[in-house]
Amino acid sequence: MCSYGLAHFGEHALSTGVQLWIAGIAQLKDRKWHGYRLVTGADGVRRAVAVTERSAGQRPLVSPALLLAGQLALFAAPPRRWEVLHQRELPVLGDMAAALKREFAQHAERNGWNKRVFHAHQRTLIMVLAWLGLDVPVEEADLWAISRLGTGYNARRLVPFLAERGLLVPDHVRHADPHRAGVARLRQRVPTHLLAGVDVWIAVLRGEGRRASRTVPWKTVSGYLGYAVPVLEKWGSSIASLREVDADRVKEASDDADGATVLCALRSLFKALKRERVIFHDPARTVSASQRVVVPRPVPSDRLAGLIDRSPTPVGRVAVALAAIHALGAHAIRGALLTDLNRSKGTLGLRDASGKLVRLVYLDELTLSLIASMLKDRATRWPYSANPHLLITRVSAHDPADPPMSPYAFQRTFRQLGFNARQLRIDRILDEAREAADPVHLMKVFDISDQTAMNYVAAAHPERFTTEPIIP
Repeated sequence: MCSYGLAHFGEHALSTGVQLWIAGIAQLKDRKWHGYRLVTGADGVRRAVAVTERSAGQRPLVSPALLLAGQLALFAAPPRRWEVLHQRELPVLGDMAAALKREFAQHAERNGWNKRVFHAHQRTLIMVLAWLGLDVPVEEADLWAISRLGTGYNARRLVPFLAERGLLVPDHVRHADPHRAGVARLRQRVPTHLLAGVDVWIAVLRGEGRRASRTVPWKTVSGYLGYAVPVLEKWGSSIASLREVDADRVKEASDDADGATVLCALRSLFKALKRERVIFHDPARTVSASQRVVVPRPVPSDRLAGLIDRSPTPVGRVAVALAAIHALGAHAIRGALLTDLNRSKGTLGLRDASGKLVRLVYLDELTLSLIASMLKDRATRWPYSANPHLLITRVSAHDPADPPMSPYAFQRTFRQLGFNARQLRIDRILDEAREAADPVHLMKVFDISDQTAMNYVAAAHPERFTTEPIIP
């Protein structure tokens, strides 16, 4: 018997021979349906009874979800529409829900949340507990759906709070790899008769070909497909298979768009097909394309004056110093770990994607003082944070996954100053190239390749580099 049927029939629902039905909502619509009330029967068992009238001084109703928490589901329920319950009187909280509400208030006070943030999260928690109870874990999708009801709701800090206590069912769709989802969307645009070849290409990139190979990240695969799919869409009406593609078609495709990037993707495609013996000849092997060389440009000195002081937060000042003084990239700054900081020696270690320590940066006194101020602010605002990264925000401080500072938060720090981290990094390396004019020195200090170091030296000292006579 469903919850509505149980409430409608009362004790008669427990008798034998009652047919299963799901029409309770429709049959009770004509009556003034106000929900359920738990009533103790003659046998001492508390059961749900439908409430059709409600007096003025009556207590708030108990949520229907609290009645049969263990009831089996016939099919997967569709997403709940919480806007229907918005601004309605909430049912009373059960004992477990009330205890969790008090624990959440203590958690917020212990971590120093401001009142506005706390009340927004508390409203979301009360709403989901009042209507769904706590006999089963809370769906993460419900929390985010409630947070979209208005600015008075929030779920960002509720997710880690409930996850730490085993009371959360994660939303796998929300946490899916966005780059992998992008590959799936791009794959749908490929013409049907060319899709088999593209699937072979993706399998090779992911290390799933006939022979073992390095696994390429989904982000790189998505980038390759982003350049190759428009070309494949154009070829779809004129070829029946990728075996028909010749060097002229590849050359034409690379000339019509950004030649270097499109040609790089097509070379990867046909190289994979040749390796898997899908095609007999690689048409992109002998094709070359012109590549645009971007000359590094300095930032005007008047715009750099007082840049660190203009940053409003301690985290922002450290990020600006690491980019403008030590020429660290955005990914390196966001991924820096607090355990790799040695303040006594004045060094900061940087790790690669595998977690191996690959570089040691020697910090100046100004950067060390900014880091010391940031750590004091961190200990005051988030004393219980276990996030291992050097730079954290209010969002990542108490996230159980210990993520780094998000790219959006990092970019916003520089956007407020009218720059981005890449501009400051280029300006710093270019300034060093003017003083040293030694590519080997740039390679050692900033950990850049030989070709990149030569480009900076050429941009800083163009008079030392004469134009090749064969270059027009």
